[in-house]
Amino acid sequence: LLRSAARLEDLLATTGFLGSARGGLEWTTRHPDVDEEVARYLREAHYHPQPRLHEGRILVEEGVLAAMDVSDGLAGDLAKLCRSSGVSARLYADRIPVHQLLRQTFPEAYLDLALSGGEDYLLLFTANAETVGKVMPGLSEGASVIGEIIAGDPGRVTIVDHAGVETTLSSAGWDHFG
Repeated sequence: LLRSAARLEDLLATTGFLGSARGGLEWTTRHPDVDEEVARYLREAHYHPQPRLHEGRILVEEGVLAAMDVSDGLAGDLAKLCRSSGVSARLYADRIPVHQLLRQTFPEAYLDLALSGGEDYLLLFTANAETVGKVMPGLSEGASVIGEIIAGDPGRVTIVDHAGVETTLSSAGWDHFG
């Protein structure tokens, strides 16, 4: 699986819920009042993220060529994948998978947590529609098609909000070398 193998018109997908690890960090530092189920979920997401090895094998077996882990945040990691592949991407805010417990704990910030939060270790991948159709049934809860690969400045990522307005995202995310 390579960052450099995304192609125009590929669908863009992820293997599960985004932003939960960052939500766990926010919960541990700000301590919003939550019930035990929410606390357990956020704590587990932050302290014990699970690399998606099984899902990675499925992607390889079904012919996916372009993928990377989301360790530095969706916006930043997608920009890296796009730069490596010489393409741009369009995301749809209403398709980004966010766990209901994260959404209820951070109703005003859940989308930002999903876009910029890192350490979820989900896989972000691109493939043609036929391949994505074969892959999705074998993936974890929350796996979703979240956008598409488009022509444009390499590394440019836009998001279409709930009102249909398209905005260019900053590739902000954790940068180990910045």
